[in-house]
Amino acid sequence: SIYAATRGYMDDVPVDQVRAFESQMLAFMRDTKKGVLDAIKEKKVIDEAVEKGLNDAIAAFKQSYTA
Repeated sequence: SIYAATRGYMDDVPVDQVRAFESQMLAFMRDTKKGVLDAIKEKKVIDEAVEKGLNDAIAAFKQSYTA
């Protein structure tokens, strides 16, 4: 969530919808992008490969996000 917010992925999300966005994004990540989350847990760093995975995952989530 912090990564998404600091990278501008939440800039267009209305303030009153940030919690819902965060909750849905985390569920999406757990359900469909578990490999990215596992890589972060294992490496304990966001390297280039993990960053690409995060960016792709968040972009995919935003395409399907509805407030």
